Amino acid sequence: GFQNAETMDLSHLDTSNVTNMDAVFANLDKLKELNLSGWDVQNVTKAAAMFSAAENLKKIQGLDNFNFASAMDLSNLLQGTALEMFNGFTTGDQLTNVSGMLGMMQHLTSADVSKMNLTNVNDMGSMFMSDNQLTSVKGFNQNTTQNVVNFSNMFSGTGLTTVDMNDFGGQKAQNLSGMF
Repeated sequence: GFQNAETMDLSHLDTSNVTNMDAVFANLDKLKELNLSGWDVQNVTKAAAMFSAAENLKKIQGLDNFNFASAMDLSNLLQGTALEMFNGFTTGDQLTNVSGMLGMMQHLTSADVSKMNLTNVNDMGSMFMSDNQLTSVKGFNQNTTQNVVNFSNMFSGTGLTTVDMNDFGGQKAQNLSGMF
């Protein structure tokens, strides 16, 4: 298998008909670099834990160009990886779950979700939880958080010193447990 792979170039793999990418690269703890340039993820509806616990994964070439147009669940997508920055990717309005998406990333210093359509997301629980180096989060506004019910542990254990709550709608919030 690929358990000992440190780099992978899968840029020429045809993914245009794939609908489920749950845990594809999960637990590949020796993996450091991944080339997914050119991947077509427009038909993917589920990508939960796609890279989860790939704890040495520092570079995912092509991630910034992903278009998860059909994705509903991106929970724990990058949880526990070694990425230092997250510049986002395009998503469609079907997306409802980003819980833990960027959580437990010990090297993450900045995250920008402005390219993502978060309008119908209802779960942002633990989205940045335990990102102790995280100092910058951009891209939230009242429209991106208007339908969120669960904000629990969203920023718990981060390195953030300032969170501007003027950018948060949260009209439907029901769970703020441990949010900070």
